[in-house]
Amino acid sequence: MKCPRCESPELRKNGRRNGQQRYQCKACGKQFLAPTTTQALPTALGDAVEFDRNGHSEPAPALSAPEASAPSAPGIAILLLDAENLKLDIKTEKFLASLCSSPLQVKIAFANWRNPSLGKLDAELHERGYQLVHVPEGKNSADAKMIAVGSSLFLHYPNVKELFVCSSDGLLTHLCTHLQNLGLTVYRARTKNKTLTVENRRSGELKHYSLTVEAEIPSFEGFVKQVEELIQAEHNSLTERIAQFSAISALFQERRNLTLNASRSNDSPAIAPEATSLAPPPEKEPAPPAAQDADVELNVSAAAPPLPTRSIQSKEEFEGALLEIIESLHLNNPLEKVSVSTLSSEVHKLCGETANSIIKKFKLGGNLTKFLKASPALTLALNATPSTVAVAASLSSKISTREQLEQALVRIVSSLSAKSPGSYLCISNIGSEFQKEYGQPLIKTMRQLGLGSKFPQFLQSCSAFKVEKKGKGYQVALA
Repeated sequence: MKCPRCESPELRKNGRRNGQQRYQCKACGKQFLAPTTTQALPTALGDAVEFDRNGHSEPAPALSAPEASAPSAPGIAILLLDAENLKLDIKTEKFLASLCSSPLQVKIAFANWRNPSLGKLDAELHERGYQLVHVPEGKNSADAKMIAVGSSLFLHYPNVKELFVCSSDGLLTHLCTHLQNLGLTVYRARTKNKTLTVENRRSGELKHYSLTVEAEIPSFEGFVKQVEELIQAEHNSLTERIAQFSAISALFQERRNLTLNASRSNDSPAIAPEATSLAPPPEKEPAPPAAQDADVELNVSAAAPPLPTRSIQSKEEFEGALLEIIESLHLNNPLEKVSVSTLSSEVHKLCGETANSIIKKFKLGGNLTKFLKASPALTLALNATPSTVAVAASLSSKISTREQLEQALVRIVSSLSAKSPGSYLCISNIGSEFQKEYGQPLIKTMRQLGLGSKFPQFLQSCSAFKVEKKGKGYQVALA
């Protein structure tokens, strides 16, 4: 038997009253009568007996029907934190609150708040609604205070249902066991290697939380489920993009037969004189003078373009193709001048692509007009209507034999390698220098002499040169 006030077992008998033994507490002096039943503590066990200050007993007033049927208060959750051992930020605290079914209403933190290593942690926890309990400096001082306060929490908060014990110290296992025996659901939170592990002491379930990533670490089944969700989301995204691409492709296929003229008429009122390469206007509907001054006009008709008959691989080949077209047109109509638009149309027929596209591919200039101006083998007349082009006069004597061609190439190679004798030169540089001196492409000269159109093979057949292949190109030096 204990004192009902201080629960001290040190009692002494203090006479009898109305046949009942009376006792007095040696610690606090409380006088009380011996209980007649085993229900000694009315607040803890729901007894119907109340004791007055002098030890007299009176029956408790009977509860009325509404009061007897009143519902009990909803359960709450309490968090006990050893602030010297474990740090909880707001996100980690929300993770803990998500594990319990009752609302987390009471939070108590224990530490020696004078310790400078804690910094301003007390002010931060106070702002977050923690009750701060100060303990003196000493080993396990905060743990001992947590045990003392935690073991009597149900007296101050009779509606507590769940409780978190946040500390990695093994000493607090006694507190967890005591609270669990009182019927509470106890969660033990510990940290190791930047991971917070929370154990439900009743069910044995473990939850893991990464303090680095600030997210819950899922189980293997949860991980597999999250991966499946990510794969499904990516699949849906790809499906949507493929559908969008298909719609754009169908729109392009539907509109690919429209002429570029129609598109430009909606975008800009006029075309610059040196815009792009254009086909000649039909004879039945002659174009106005402003349109005739334009250099080129691309007209993609519904009919498929002719198959390409020649593949242009360099500036020299493109210039040689232009010279051949001009000479071919002069053979058919010696008195008729070749316009830029006619030349562009013939290039499209011969090569299967427009002159401007070839120029842009090899970065030879902005458009056909600029290329013709810069070419020494061609002469451009801009003052005529429309603009015309012709083959330029030869800048040097004409080569008529294989020996003369070989001698000219030896001289060019010797001149280009004067600063470093015996060094290899790119054959494209030799072709460019030959065109500057003789006013026509080297390939055209070879064809005129019946030597074919493969310059590397011609050089290999000459004893005066050494030819090596470097990657996709060839280099030459004097033997």
